[in-house]
Amino acid sequence: MVAFRSFCYFGLVAFLPLYYQQQNISLIAGSHYLSLMLFAGAVGGLIGGYISDIIGRKPVIVDSLILATPLLYLYLNSSGALSYFLVILAGTFLLSSFSVTVVLAQDILKENKAMAV
Repeated sequence: MVAFRSFCYFGLVAFLPLYYQQQNISLIAGSHYLSLMLFAGAVGGLIGGYISDIIGRKPVIVDSLILATPLLYLYLNSSGALSYFLVILAGTFLLSSFSVTVVLAQDILKENKAMAV
């Protein structure tokens, strides 16, 4: 699961500018989309950590990835104001499991916590 999230995240960061260029979206608009996704992901990390304290780590990890998948698909097939909204939601859900997986890995590697970062 963690590898899937990392693959999606780094793939989006690396290839969204190329996708925007192919779709004839200006570099300014493309950078807005990418910045919104990354900012929403940072907020999502805070929200995911808080929710994991309430309902547990594994449900947050699984549910966030399940919810991020259709949102990313809808984002890539939308335009206008809806695409801004969808990229914010997709970034939030995609990265809401990041802080949770770091803490989970640190719990697993009790004696080598620095390796889990």
